[in-house]
Amino acid sequence: MSQKQYSTRLPEDKADELERYCEERNISKAEALRRSVQELTEQETDSSRSERYWRLAMGAGILFIVLAQSGVLTGGYVILSAVFVLALLLVWFTGLTE
Repeated sequence: MSQKQYSTRLPEDKADELERYCEERNISKAEALRRSVQELTEQETDSSRSERYWRLAMGAGILFIVLAQSGVLTGGYVILSAVFVLALLLVWFTGLTE
């Protein structure tokens, strides 16, 4: 895999933190920066996935409320719909904790 070389400047306190981090883990500064980039991209992926679950659960919740208020859902269908919304929220929550 080809690699690009970067050069950057850090404030003194951040440079000290980087050096301390590298010494504690016995890694190079380059490796610490690679890990930082990897962590940032993973956080962005997790965030977008979380947002999709949240939108789906909220949409289902709003639909449930509208249908229940309009009288379309009655009896067992109300319970079944509520369980569905809770299941979506559970999937969303477990996706966040992985």
